[in-house]
Amino acid sequence: MKASRSRALSSLLSTSRSLSRASSLVVLLIGTLVLAGWAFDIMALKSVLPGLVTMKANTAMAFVLLGMSLWLFQSEQADQRMRRIAQAYALAVTFLGLLTFSEYLFGLNLGIDQLLFKEPPEAAGPFPPDRMTFATALNFFLLASALLLLDVEKRGIHYFSQSLTLIVGLISLLSLGGYVYNDPALIGGFSYTRMSLHTAPTFIILCSGILCARPDRGLMVVIASDSTGGLLARRLLPVAIVVPLLLAW
Repeated sequence: MKASRSRALSSLLSTSRSLSRASSLVVLLIGTLVLAGWAFDIMALKSVLPGLVTMKANTAMAFVLLGMSLWLFQSEQADQRMRRIAQAYALAVTFLGLLTFSEYLFGLNLGIDQLLFKEPPEAAGPFPPDRMTFATALNFFLLASALLLLDVEKRGIHYFSQSLTLIVGLISLLSLGGYVYNDPALIGGFSYTRMSLHTAPTFIILCSGILCARPDRGLMVVIASDSTGGLLARRLLPVAIVVPLLLAW
């Protein structure tokens, strides 16, 4: 009986880590496609649908960096060099989020928004062109911090890291709900301040990947367990997310 439960638990952990690897690749692919959209001026890649706000180039690059960072973090036995590279990618995104905060909070233009590509000034309203939204910058700061704390072996750190990830998931879900409900209050009152249509689900995929990367730690222990509570949690969690969105719509 114990051997059977052990095999079941091992299978669950393996499946969770496989989902994490898949998530990192999906995020990396989305970021790369959006950068290609900016490079070749393909509007469908930048904004999905005509008239919708674009995913900014800095946002796409941050997704690429975090996707690569999550992929490199997959193996807990990764060599020190790979781990440092993964941390460097996450740290770069942390600084990008902080700098964008500073631009919003202090009315600055640090020149970081158009380092990769340039958007016409008239497309950005009163803010400098190509600047990611405040919510997007906040999400990147929190997720990059969560990745940096992923393997810190101190009491409570795993709970804190996963809590940061869940906060980002909630913010992104609200933004996605704004598109589902057609409610500008949830995604920004003006087109130039909105989180783009494909930014929100990409954040949700990335959050899922980070949570699944270490299913045997922190809050994920209950969900990944082979107990009745774990089984129930895995079945109800998707329902708890999707059903309220559908009912409200």
